[in-house]
Amino acid sequence: MLSIENLVSADTLTKFRIYEDLLLEWNRRTTLVQEDTLQHFNNRHVLDSLQIIPIIDNFFYPSPSAVPPIPIDISLKPGAKLDKPPKNIADLLMIDVGTGAGFPGLIMAMCGFVNITLCESNHRKCVFLEEVARQTGTRVSIVNKRVEDLAGTFDVVLSRACADLETLCFMMSRLSRTSSSLGIFHKGKSWENEVIDAQRKWGFISQIYQSITSPGSVIVTLRDLSRNSLDV
Repeated sequence: MLSIENLVSADTLTKFRIYEDLLLEWNRRTTLVQEDTLQHFNNRHVLDSLQIIPIIDNFFYPSPSAVPPIPIDISLKPGAKLDKPPKNIADLLMIDVGTGAGFPGLIMAMCGFVNITLCESNHRKCVFLEEVARQTGTRVSIVNKRVEDLAGTFDVVLSRACADLETLCFMMSRLSRTSSSLGIFHKGKSWENEVIDAQRKWGFISQIYQSITSPGSVIVTLRDLSRNSLDV
């Protein structure tokens, strides 16, 4: 299994530890994540978030659609770190919709992505996110709103365990800068049915990646999103 100690710098690891401690403390009073996942914070939450960084980097050189899901290549050159993203992707405008406890968006912000917005309708969760950002010195925008009330467009739309894919397509359509915006969505075992259901109303080019943290999970990416003309 990959070790996050080899993927990011010591400074970023310190931020992750502060994040974990705050999550453990706050989760006793407010349910932010499932209790049993806290025992596997590094894999279940941090690595699960980190694995989308190579996908974002690869988006500029997309590979053809593949079935079954293709593996995520998170291998690094000697001395390379995921928290030192090249400027062409570090500056992208990204939004994490329904971010909850901040995964994956807050992890991405800790890794040097400088234009990330965390969208969360639950006020208590936003207070938690603000406290984590303050204590870790993380640059991130936190918006206490529903997606339907947001204004603005983004290059990348992120979401983990927020909604079904059809709903995420609707959200993405409201937030995309252009048809070339990228959607990156963590999905579980029902991902194939979700893709089929979404295709009834939406047209898109998709790529499926096998999650490195859960054998039954995938990362679904969407681009060139459009509403089907025959949809009523």
